[in-house]
Amino acid sequence: MKIRNTIRITSTSLGIYAGLLGVEHGIFELMQGNILTNGLIIQAMGPICNADAAWHACFPAFTILPNYAVSGVLATLFSLSVAAWAASCIQLRRGGLILLLLSIGMFLTGGGFVSFLTGTLASAAASTFRLSGGQRQRGLPHSLRRTLAVLFPWTLLLIAGWIPGSWLLGHFYPETMLKIGTPLFLLFDLLLPLVSVFAAFAHDMTPETVKTN
Repeated sequence: MKIRNTIRITSTSLGIYAGLLGVEHGIFELMQGNILTNGLIIQAMGPICNADAAWHACFPAFTILPNYAVSGVLATLFSLSVAAWAASCIQLRRGGLILLLLSIGMFLTGGGFVSFLTGTLASAAASTFRLSGGQRQRGLPHSLRRTLAVLFPWTLLLIAGWIPGSWLLGHFYPETMLKIGTPLFLLFDLLLPLVSVFAAFAHDMTPETVKTN
């Protein structure tokens, strides 16, 4: 069924993206070593990083674990599980639910806030695999569907380029990234993933002549 394929591409892509973000957090936490976290809200990159002077705010995260090394190991394992599940098993009957549970585990062990939000969105998209086209259409007005249809898969490609692109921009233009970091965060980490899901729905509800015009 075509619509399942399109939504699967989107949910899989977002799930892998969430997992990669979580791995980043986990590796940075692991690099801090066997020290106490001293709280539930942590900075994955540690005290060597100044959150006020870094475009990425030193990768803030939440963890229920009191040790950076342990948090880093488990966050990395959960994050890899999120990416692997999204890539290979998200189409299963309970695939979206399991992805949500893995995303919660990733979040609770220090995988980061954005990764959790993205993983949750991917699991929500996956939960629509078995909905009929008519059920999906009730959630999107006809005029909006025509606009969103042309955005697939370009929003996903923009998201895919954001991880390496953000680090390159942060390395060569740190002051500029610090100034525009918030709007870029809102665009790439919050708005585009959400738009990608609706664009996938719209792409399969819209005639080919509209998509290509």
